[in-house]
Amino acid sequence: MLLFLTLTHPTLRLAAMDWNSISRLIPTTTVVFSLVLILLFFGCLAVLLKKAGKLRAAQAGNAGLRGELRSSAHPLAMLHNGVHYDKAPLAEIYLAGSREMAFQLIGTDQVDKDFLTRLRGAGRIWPSQMKPVSAAMEHAVLGAGWPLESKLGTVSATLRTIPWLACAAPFFAWIEAQSGASPLPPLVFALSLIPVAVALLGTVVCQLLASTVALGVRHQSLTMKQFVLELKNLFDRAYVCHKHPLEKLPSIDGFGQPDGPTFNLPPSEATSRGAPRTPL
Repeated sequence: MLLFLTLTHPTLRLAAMDWNSISRLIPTTTVVFSLVLILLFFGCLAVLLKKAGKLRAAQAGNAGLRGELRSSAHPLAMLHNGVHYDKAPLAEIYLAGSREMAFQLIGTDQVDKDFLTRLRGAGRIWPSQMKPVSAAMEHAVLGAGWPLESKLGTVSATLRTIPWLACAAPFFAWIEAQSGASPLPPLVFALSLIPVAVALLGTVVCQLLASTVALGVRHQSLTMKQFVLELKNLFDRAYVCHKHPLEKLPSIDGFGQPDGPTFNLPPSEATSRGAPRTPL
């Protein structure tokens, strides 16, 4: 575009290849809008690249935690051994669920030297006691997913705002040209389209990266929900008793009203509900 204007416009033909002459024709508002858009794009890219790194670390940590859990002697072995996976979102879910399960089994979630001995002698819990364990794991899902989802809303709002800023740049450049600060309104309008080109290129790059990060975050969310179900199944098989309790003895009210004399009635009516009176 700049080459076409240089060859067609007489003033620019005299100043061809003179960058100082061309730079003086660029409106101040165009420079300001271009710098603002570039800063916004770099900010969005920094956030998205950081999220992509967290997703890779979370995926590797989740794989390590699942492998350690499958090779453990019992579901609470990782809690007893103090195994930690700081970068794995599943670690927070496991820690919350295992602590609540330990509390339901032995009355405390503190791991000490007698933890394994008390766990072996604890027996099993009833299915109703699994409700707090499930609630603790489901609550931990929200906390584990927040570091991955944070700031993505801000990036999305910024990417929606950038095209409007780019469209406003030619308008303000036209106002600046009308005020007399720039001598060539047609060229000013052409140069004011630089922010539009910057916005177009940056939006395409950021949107592609944002879509990839959003898919990764959604995959992690589904992985956490699936892990909650798997951990419930492990706890249920290892620590929950599904035997039916003893049947309750029937109450006296279940037998109905006794068929005999009722001594709480007057003597004349005491045997009215029982056997018929025989005359003497």
